[in-house]
This record gives sequence, structure tokens and C-alpha cells, in this order.
Amino acid sequence: MLVLAVALIGSACGAAVPDVDDESLKADSGPDPVPRGYRDLTIPAGTMVPMTLTRALSSDANAIGDRVTAELTRPLSVDGFEVLSAGTRLEGHVTQIIEDASIGTRARIVFRFTRLQTRGQEYDVTIAPLSHPLENARDEAAIRAVRILPGADVTSALTAPLTLRIHVG
Repeated sequence: MLVLAVALIGSACGAAVPDVDDESLKADSGPDPVPRGYRDLTIPAGTMVPMTLTRALSSDANAIGDRVTAELTRPLSVDGFEVLSAGTRLEGHVTQIIEDASIGTRARIVFRFTRLQTRGQEYDVTIAPLSHPLENARDEAAIRAVRILPGADVTSALTAPLTLRIHVG
């Protein structure tokens, strides 16, 4: 009788466990574990990202949605580890163009960076939009168009933290 009772308890316990497939186990396991020799490091929101433009922009030649590219001018470090090296590429797009100086405003081009590429990986990034009006315009033609040449400083701040996985060992 003792054997029968143990068998009944064992089968009853087994019946109470729901069926779980391997995919649901993976989905509930949380973020990917950090492999040995790597570390996740976060660049905080508000960090200034020192960049220069790599392609010219112009309010009279570009359109909303056109691609904008830049490169980091110096490395960014977190906790003593370089997380982004100088030369890291950033990509974004033109978000607004104001050309009509007849309404009393200067021409302006607005753009933002949304992706960066480093160490063979791409990351979404949230960087404050940049607006470039032409300051100190002296003639009518200069007021009507904004031109930003490659190499122009387009430094801006991260508006959300950016976490990168880097090799540390």
C-alpha cells in the first residue's frame, strides 16, 4: 500500500505542473547574460557627444528625411573603460527645413542622430536634435539658405542613456 500511495502522490504532483516549451523559458529568462570578458556599460543621459559632420548639409539642397552622418571627435569613457572610440560613426536624418526668409526668420536646418556603429555593432541612440540657423548673415543670399560643411562641430547631448557591451579582458 505504501508503494501505491507514493505513486499516486508523484503523479498528482506531476499533473499540477503546466507544460512549458523551451521558447517561453528563454523569453522569461531576462536580459542576455554578459559573456566572460565582457561588460555592459552605460553612458548616462546628458553626456555631451563630441561630433563633426562628415557630409555637407544645406537647407536649399537637402530635404526632410535625408541622411546625416557624423563621427566622434574624441573617445567617450565610462568607469575607466573606453566605450566609444574617436571615429565612431553616427547616422541620423534631417527633421525640418525652414527656407523662407520673407517671413522674418533666418533659414534653418534641423537634424538628429539616431544610430551609431562601433566595433561591428549598431545601436539605437537618442541625441538632442540640432538646429543650425545662419547667424551673423550679411547678405540676402546668406539669409535664405543654411550650409553646413563637413568637419563642422555638431556636438549634442544624449537625451537617454546608452548601454553598450564591450570587451574588457
